[in-house]
Amino acid sequence: MIIHYLKIAFRNLWKYKTQSLMGIFGLAFGLVCFVPALYWLRYETSYDSFYPDAAHIYRLYTVDKQTGKTNELVSGMLERKLHEQFAATENFCPAK
Repeated sequence: MIIHYLKIAFRNLWKYKTQSLMGIFGLAFGLVCFVPALYWLRYETSYDSFYPDAAHIYRLYTVDKQTGKTNELVSGMLERKLHEQFAATENFCPAK
């Protein structure tokens, strides 16, 4: 029974060559676009996950109230204030 279904499928693929090729190339193009996007998403959502205790690493940034732009260059003054208010803070590394 399966051989019969495969025979009909191949006959239809051969009969409608253009439509079949468009479908196959469309699926291939979709996969070619999807796989790198999936890897990029995984990379973007895994910030510093290769460090031990990565769940305890946080990224600090400031937001300008007027323009709404983010600034990742946080000053050392903020580090000292955070360490005073949150004694559990162990280390601080300024952004490059």
